[in-house]
Amino acid sequence: EYARDSRLNVAKAWERSERPAAAARAYRDFATDFPADADAGSALMLAADLFLAAGDVVSSEVAQTSYLERFPDDVETAVEILETRATRELDSVGPGEPVSALLALAGDGAASPSHLARYIELTNARPDLAAPKLLARVRFLRGEEARTAYERTRITLPLAPSVAQKKSLLENVLEEYRNAAAYEIAPWNRASAVRIGECLVAFGDALMESERPADLTEDDLYAYEEVLEEQSWQFFDRGEEAWAELVRQTGAATAEDVDDEWVHAARRQLWPRVATRFLHRPEVVYPLIAAEDRQPDEAP
Repeated sequence: EYARDSRLNVAKAWERSERPAAAARAYRDFATDFPADADAGSALMLAADLFLAAGDVVSSEVAQTSYLERFPDDVETAVEILETRATRELDSVGPGEPVSALLALAGDGAASPSHLARYIELTNARPDLAAPKLLARVRFLRGEEARTAYERTRITLPLAPSVAQKKSLLENVLEEYRNAAAYEIAPWNRASAVRIGECLVAFGDALMESERPADLTEDDLYAYEEVLEEQSWQFFDRGEEAWAELVRQTGAATAEDVDDEWVHAARRQLWPRVATRFLHRPEVVYPLIAAEDRQPDEAP
């Protein structure tokens, strides 16, 4: 008991004297030498915090990892630690490191689960501990990954099965983005709205750019393209409405909204498409002014 109290008092003394590195080592060693002590867990976490305060990130994470291994039932602390690590993993997501690879659990093709996979697993069991912003980001990145396969798929002949395949991919992408938007957390809800608009418009473009049957006469080809155009406009309208809704929602134009890259993206893509619809209206260029009824002696 004396040895235990003495070691703990030394650690506290280093902490009081504002020697975080020395205090961290003392708390870590205490937790190692007295693993069954009631204070071992708190000493280990305190060591992690003090190592971090001393600028020793590696030792801090080693202490945290040791805590996770020794106290697996402390879900709250595990989620807090894994959230930071999972966020760092998400920063690495890109073409060479898709988010799906991070989400794979051991036994699902992954040698060992990532911090993100462990975080998702724990928060699925304890939703009250989950960070909505992190989950929204994961959903958005899942949408980004699904969008890659969607954009690579062209509409070819025969048209019906090709359209059905691309529509299936589209619905999968939209579901991921809608799930991200449902968290209502910026920037992921705004980014998702922009992507939803882009994917819908891209489907209309894909229809218009699809292969034409080689055996159509000129009149039949004209009729065929009219049908394609009509179907395309359904997707164009839905895509533009997604952008327009985002613009309306940010119409108050707070300082944050004005500088938001996703709001800019929605406006940049929406305005030129809307503007082309007014080209046939001369009053847009030459505004019509209603005539006023004046007496002959009245000055204009």
